[in-house]
Amino acid sequence: MLENVVLGLSKIQQDLNDATELFEMAQAEGDDETLNSTATDIQDIEQRVAKLEFMRMFSHPMDPNNCFIDIQSGSGGTEAQDWASMLLRMYLRYCERKGFQVEILEQSDGEVAGIKGASLKVHRSKSAANMPMACCARKPAYTGWCANHRSILATAATPRFPACSSIPKWTIPSKWKSTQPTCA
Repeated sequence: MLENVVLGLSKIQQDLNDATELFEMAQAEGDDETLNSTATDIQDIEQRVAKLEFMRMFSHPMDPNNCFIDIQSGSGGTEAQDWASMLLRMYLRYCERKGFQVEILEQSDGEVAGIKGASLKVHRSKSAANMPMACCARKPAYTGWCANHRSILATAATPRFPACSSIPKWTIPSKWKSTQPTCA
């Protein structure tokens, strides 16, 4: 992972040097087309630097892990289930746009429309830290002149934890252990 960062920075530095040389030559010759092309190249470099700066924020040990997303429709019936399916599609599109691979582990369809719930596994480095979530979201639904209903659903994005073998073993101090339970 560090190798990718170093290679990315080296590529940015080389592209910046190339763009500087090209800009100076185009300016000396008065070539407007090349100046415009150089401006486009600089915008591309700025986007790559911004992406690196964004990824620099993720320093927590769980950030590089894959993550699981759970979507559950709550009260609100068909409206909540329909809204849950909209959120599922949004998460799938978001993951596709970010380049994450998504695996739908479980999906329960609603009776009329939408979904009752879904569980996703998102594969790729930094997916856990990069996943937006709403813990208890509400959407007002107006169904008539004075009727106001709320559809409630919950989403959770949790990182994949390491295997249990890497979790330290805890021992119970001997003074806390009882020999045998006694009945009076």
